[in-house]
Amino acid sequence: MRPANLRLAPNTVSTLVGRLAEQDLLQRERSLPDSRSVRLTITDKARRRLEEWRDLRAELASEVLATLPRDDRRALADAVPALIRLAESIERMEHR
Repeated sequence: MRPANLRLAPNTVSTLVGRLAEQDLLQRERSLPDSRSVRLTITDKARRRLEEWRDLRAELASEVLATLPRDDRRALADAVPALIRLAESIERMEHR
């Protein structure tokens, strides 16, 4: 992915990548075909943090959903298929 895809300036992306690498959340490797390119891979530490964050988000969402009125919960459940189609459409557009 290029910085333009993220809607960020290249120097901003470079700074973010550097900070994440310093925290052992990203690993940088020079690309063999083009030494000017760098391949970024998330580390096991980052993977664990993402899993913890997802678990926390799911727990919080579950707690909040339980407090909503039944009609609101039903409306959200009915909207899920459309939201999935929206997310899939966005993903297809990003891969053009």
